[in-house]
Amino acid sequence: DEFGTSVAITDDGSIILVGTPNTEDIVKMTAPGPSQDSTRSFARGQNIIGGDTGATGTVMRYEEGPTEDVFYVKVTSGTNFDDSTLNANDSSSVSIIDKVITDSDRTAQGTVNIITRDTNSQYAISANLVAPQIRSGERFGESVAISGDGEWIAVGAPGGPNDSTLADQGQVYVFKRGVLDSSGLAQYDHWQTLSPNTLSQVGSRFGEVLSMSGDGSTIAVGVKLYDDSTLADQGIVFVWKKSGETYIEVENLRQDNAQANTKFGTSIQLGTDGTDLLIGAPRETVTQPNEGTVYHYVNQTSTHTGDGSTTAFVPTFTVEKYTRLYVSTGTNNWAFDD
Repeated sequence: DEFGTSVAITDDGSIILVGTPNTEDIVKMTAPGPSQDSTRSFARGQNIIGGDTGATGTVMRYEEGPTEDVFYVKVTSGTNFDDSTLNANDSSSVSIIDKVITDSDRTAQGTVNIITRDTNSQYAISANLVAPQIRSGERFGESVAISGDGEWIAVGAPGGPNDSTLADQGQVYVFKRGVLDSSGLAQYDHWQTLSPNTLSQVGSRFGEVLSMSGDGSTIAVGVKLYDDSTLADQGIVFVWKKSGETYIEVENLRQDNAQANTKFGTSIQLGTDGTDLLIGAPRETVTQPNEGTVYHYVNQTSTHTGDGSTTAFVPTFTVEKYTRLYVSTGTNNWAFDD
């Protein structure tokens, strides 16, 4: 499953995210809500059996709604559940499934494990996140980020959407913490899906690299395989900022010294309040081929007549491998140079 491909943690260490982008055989089911079927009560980790097909699986995620329930199941044997009765191994409940949504090829769909700490300081997987449509090859969980307080989660799925005309274009899914479940654990709801407004590219694998500021106000997504005109793999970074409860794409960043194959956006890191942004371009040539560069941007506020205050990232300095950098403390200087 490639458990550990990506990780993130809240400021207080109470919530850990672990991406497993190669998880497969996930199916999505819908069934009548509790108003039509009050006997059903599924929970994460519960084993189920398809009444008609005999397929077996384990519930990964269960979303209860007023008229319709949605749950995601990891198939453990058989091929599918089809539209049939569903029996729970440890319950007398029997449910009628309205619809089973799945791809014929269920490889590399991906999931994110939410690991929480209990009152005894013990960690355990308490929930899973999955992409709303669980597309084949999407690799949901290739990258993850969480705000410092655990309110917001961003998950990269660089392999989706599963469409021959959009292969490996990629998406980022945003989740927001919702109500507590019956056990007192926070549930996360799919809140928004991010993709570039006008600069999406097939094969660019948007969502492979991302960062969220500690306060959750800003999300940056690096696309190292982005092609700019004739410059293959120059790279680009897209920035979203939260307006109210919605993330808005506000700008995209590219290096000033345009070069092919620099892979600008291979690594990115936002500061706690979204003011500072670091972007790595490991194959940029400055004085030596492929020596690499790290760009620092700072978010500045300016007031424009007629449209109020806006913010934008502007470059402040670059860190190059062959530049001698000094840290001074009192009368002591430390030089970083190999």
